[in-house]
Amino acid sequence: MAVDELGGKVEGRFKNNRLQLADADEYPSGYIRADGDTYTLWYQFSLKPHIQVVGEGILGLSKDEVQHVRPDIVVFKGRVEDADDVREGFEDKMAVIDAKVDFAEEDIEQIKSYSEAFPDYASLIVACLDRVPIRYEDELEEIGCQLVDLRPDESEEYRNAIGDFIEGEERR
Repeated sequence: MAVDELGGKVEGRFKNNRLQLADADEYPSGYIRADGDTYTLWYQFSLKPHIQVVGEGILGLSKDEVQHVRPDIVVFKGRVEDADDVREGFEDKMAVIDAKVDFAEEDIEQIKSYSEAFPDYASLIVACLDRVPIRYEDELEEIGCQLVDLRPDESEEYRNAIGDFIEGEERR
């Protein structure tokens, strides 16, 4: 995301101008200020505490099913300090973004699980480098997911989707 194109400024959680991209971290990657508002950017936000996911794996509680617990990026309107603040009930605008190189049938189940896990007011965005097969487009639309083409010739579509989120225009 080109923060500067949105007229924004990055503030890292360590008070620097860098985002902290850590796998399944319990704290946000950083904050973005744009249009007078603060947005929390979270790389691989975990719907469950990391220790719970690991524990369930060790105990074999989820061996028969795939757990989709970490969308690639979640953006929250406002300043969120840690994951428990969200898990206990975050009621402001958010965007759940999952990036794909290509799109396959198992990705539908993953996106459906995010649709069920996050509140209805969350914007769901799938950003894909390859063209998503037509047979999946209707299913994504049915669950309220916005499909964004990331091919270089279509890159403005992604910037527009993020801009719409910040301006409050796109919701499920």
